[in-house]
Amino acid sequence: MVTRKLGRGLATLAGSIPAVHSAQSALDDDQTGAAVRIEQIRYERAILDFEAAIRHERDRMSAEHLENMRTILGSEAA
Repeated sequence: MVTRKLGRGLATLAGSIPAVHSAQSALDDDQTGAAVRIEQIRYERAILDFEAAIRHERDRMSAEHLENMRTILGSEAA
């Protein structure tokens, strides 16, 4: 079976043609949708950064607590 690839001209043409909108409102809707997606991504990134900061702080506090317990238990054993 022979498989065919798009020629360079067709591939370039497909990538360079802007989307066709039937009305200005459709173009505005596309731009609004894109802006909403960007803001959603920023919001999700902020949430992930916050969660990571909380995890790091919790791990730091846990390690500090364990070190304090080792010190206390070590001084009682001596």
